[in-house]
Amino acid sequence: RLLRRGLRLAVTTPALVPKVPDSYGLPAEGVGVLPNIIEPCHGAPAKAPRPVVAFLARLDPYKRPWLMVELARRFPDVDFVVMGKRHFSGPGAWEPGDLPPNIRMLGHVDEPEKRAELERAWLLLNTSIHEGLAVSYLEALAHEAPLISCVDTEGLATKFGRAIDRHPGDGIDALPAFETALREMLSDHALRSRLGREGRAWVESTHSREAFLEAFFDHAAALGVRRA
Repeated sequence: RLLRRGLRLAVTTPALVPKVPDSYGLPAEGVGVLPNIIEPCHGAPAKAPRPVVAFLARLDPYKRPWLMVELARRFPDVDFVVMGKRHFSGPGAWEPGDLPPNIRMLGHVDEPEKRAELERAWLLLNTSIHEGLAVSYLEALAHEAPLISCVDTEGLATKFGRAIDRHPGDGIDALPAFETALREMLSDHALRSRLGREGRAWVESTHSREAFLEAFFDHAAALGVRRA
């Protein structure tokens, strides 16, 4: 403003626009949306022959990873692949222990390994109590892995998987609903495949490099900046 340059705030999802006034002290009017750029999956993903549920998130308490561990106990014939690490330690941190044998804790993974695991995954499980638009949702859908989540930003879990009520607190009372959703999605190959394909098509049309650039130039034009 001091330099008399145009200013436009952009968020990654329309669901975040109403949060702008309280978060930044700016009016919501004129806030734009810039999609994420998600690298597409090339070709049909090679899904694992044995059921695989991916968990891609920080292993911090607000993500409630203990729910994933309990679900793994209830599904001994399903592999749970956990990608992510703790971002703090000490009092209040989650300490994984006494894990069932069907959990693989990979810690932080680089992009090629992450993409390979999402390609094999049948589903993405998210047990977090709150999210914006999780990039993990978009990455999983790009690899045709439907969602099971407590957070339904933009209705993505409803459209491309199963949405679970949020169940505040430790979320233990959400376990029956998670279990029901997992059993349905793991047992219905046709449903899972259809939702995966639809989710992938949505990501490729909405969160592509081309969609990002188009939105960026639209915002620039609103500020009076011409496209070169």
